[in-house]
Amino acid sequence: MSTTGTFHPFPRLPWELRAMIWKFAVVSREVDVRVVTRRIQGKLRIQLLSGTPPPAIVQVCKESRDLGVYQKAFAEIPVNTFDFQRKYVWINWEYDTIRVMMTNLGHFRYESIQNSIQRLSIDRDRLYSGEIDDLQGFKNLKQLYISTHDSWNFRWVFRENPLSCGQKNILIDDAEDYITLNSFEWDKQFDERLEYSTAAGMVLVGDDFVGVDLW
Repeated sequence: MSTTGTFHPFPRLPWELRAMIWKFAVVSREVDVRVVTRRIQGKLRIQLLSGTPPPAIVQVCKESRDLGVYQKAFAEIPVNTFDFQRKYVWINWEYDTIRVMMTNLGHFRYESIQNSIQRLSIDRDRLYSGEIDDLQGFKNLKQLYISTHDSWNFRWVFRENPLSCGQKNILIDDAEDYITLNSFEWDKQFDERLEYSTAAGMVLVGDDFVGVDLW
């Protein structure tokens, strides 16, 4: 007896049932979205890049695409590309985590994008100038993930500059120490370190604690 991966009666199912099945096909993804400036044929061009393949559901048929569970996103960014290059990325804002890596968040400074992103992942050893304002612009952010080699650079940052997701939903992964804690837990460690160092007669100067002459 042979088996097949095709369910031929599917088009004869009621529309409401087909729509429900399409929506069940949605899975959580980490979607690579980068904006880069490159010199092409002697001209500087802004390019939208993604190494994440389109979700299967948008490649099946027109009906699955038209259902709208995935949207053509980031088309607001004024890229200078050739016709064959990417101009949008398929996104489900509710399920997908947008991983921009080292891309400056200023590239996403469009109200439609900032109001849509709910899960964001960045790679930073410290925030770029103006990025606190950019992060605070993501009004519907539910989770922020930061991969870093120096969690010390994020001490008290999100306590003093709160985001819509709250400190406990900001995960900071210190690749140097192999520790992942939320921003609230990191700040608690920084507080304890400050208290201990102060009691030991040290003061915080820049990024380091230094001893002082108490006599």
